[in-house]
Amino acid sequence: PTVAVWMGEYLDNVAARRVRPTTLERYRSLARIHIVPRIGHHRLDRLQPEHVERLYTAMAADGLAPASVLQAHRLLSRALKIAMQRGRIARNVCTLVDAPSLDHHEIEPLTVTEARAILDTARGRRNGARWAVALALGLRQGEALGLQWPDLDLDNGTLTVRRALQRQKGKGLVLVEPKSRAGRRTIALPEPVAELLRAHRVVQNAERLHAGSEWHAHGFVFAQRTGLPIDSRADRRDWDQLLRDAGVRPARLHDARHTAATTLLLMGVPARVVMQILGHSQIGLTL
Repeated sequence: PTVAVWMGEYLDNVAARRVRPTTLERYRSLARIHIVPRIGHHRLDRLQPEHVERLYTAMAADGLAPASVLQAHRLLSRALKIAMQRGRIARNVCTLVDAPSLDHHEIEPLTVTEARAILDTARGRRNGARWAVALALGLRQGEALGLQWPDLDLDNGTLTVRRALQRQKGKGLVLVEPKSRAGRRTIALPEPVAELLRAHRVVQNAERLHAGSEWHAHGFVFAQRTGLPIDSRADRRDWDQLLRDAGVRPARLHDARHTAATTLLLMGVPARVVMQILGHSQIGLTL
């Protein structure tokens, strides 16, 4: 088969069973827009390293970020590895090509002063406890937005991550399982965070009574005024506005997760414990 035919076979019958729908959609986009138009006409067993190198060069020339080129390399390499395992080809030419390199910028977590300014500004705002959960526990965005009240035991001070909220093409916002077993975890709540969540529950109950029949009883901890889940884009807008109001430099929402990790390590919490709190599967990622 040609590269184009095999990529379709791999995406439809191999990757579709192994990766999340959002990841699969990203893979399909890379294949459709970049891989297939440039090297899809080659017969699979006649694909050469030079063809792959020219693919990466053309993607970079089109202005694609190095991370996107590296993702295309990993996708193509995985597809060729499966083809080799099944006897379609004798070698994986991606192993003969240098993988695109990334410039790793040093992570700049928020300082303690900046984190305090954010929390002080968030106090009293709708869903203000959302940012305490981000900065203290380091939950991923989808994990925080996917929290439901049965996941919290405020009497015993625990929070259990069971799922994440994710937008999927054609389905809207859906709840999905964590990526790994490490992602499903129970975290001890610091008392100040538990107290904020108790106050947040009181406010949400008042909103539920006010909404009446318009309330959607999905049980989300952080929700719109009608109980509907919060879209990740709206969540990021709220974060950006919060930083501006707090007088804090621009930062990604994911930097709140880095801040939680760094703060815990600086406080002397063992790295293995921090790994479990964050839901990492490898200690190297935490460190």
